[in-house]
Amino acid sequence: MPVYSIFFFFFTLANMSFPGTSSFIGEFLILAGIGQSNFVLLLLICVGLFVNTVYAIWLANRLLFVECKSVYFTIFVDLTEREFFTFTVLAGLTLYYGLYPYNILTLLNSFSASVLI
Repeated sequence: MPVYSIFFFFFTLANMSFPGTSSFIGEFLILAGIGQSNFVLLLLICVGLFVNTVYAIWLANRLLFVECKSVYFTIFVDLTEREFFTFTVLAGLTLYYGLYPYNILTLLNSFSASVLI
């Protein structure tokens, strides 16, 4: 399942907050905000991010590069056209909001301003 493996690896990188993905912007803003108020909490969160990264790499390694020993895994096929289109749209949105976060941030800022008023 090579196409599925590529998408899985891309979304694993996005889960690890790789620069250029939407989760990088979110975690950067969270860390910048917490770093201004509580340094100890920032260190604890950074330890959690490190553990998450190690686990994500371990998971991807175990799922993508291990030898299949079960007969049940031989019946799986790669992505269908519908699944490929869905993953492509999700990967595109992940990259778009990672590279151009201004669009979503202004929308969120307007929502938060209307709630606070």
